[in-house]
Amino acid sequence: MGLVLAASEAPTPPIAELTVDGKPAEGWAAESLDGFLGQSGRVFRRCLSGNRQGLAWRYLLLAPVDFHQSLVLRSTTRKLPDRLALFYLKPCP
Repeated sequence: MGLVLAASEAPTPPIAELTVDGKPAEGWAAESLDGFLGQSGRVFRRCLSGNRQGLAWRYLLLAPVDFHQSLVLRSTTRKLPDRLALFYLKPCP
């Protein structure tokens, strides 16, 4: 799973909560997505996170969020950057 969003010079929106399969996940509330994305506002590229040419990303390959039906990341603001959540799932046997 990963998060890709339009990155600007402005601070990223705050995280109000993460809900996994209808239950709140502790430890996700934050004043911005900057800590989650890595070094927001700076140009950098790594395998799992980066910020370059107006796009920021973070892939949770090494510490995936375990979910079965739903994953909802809420902000405390209504104005959010364009974003796309990507989900990678194992096929069921």
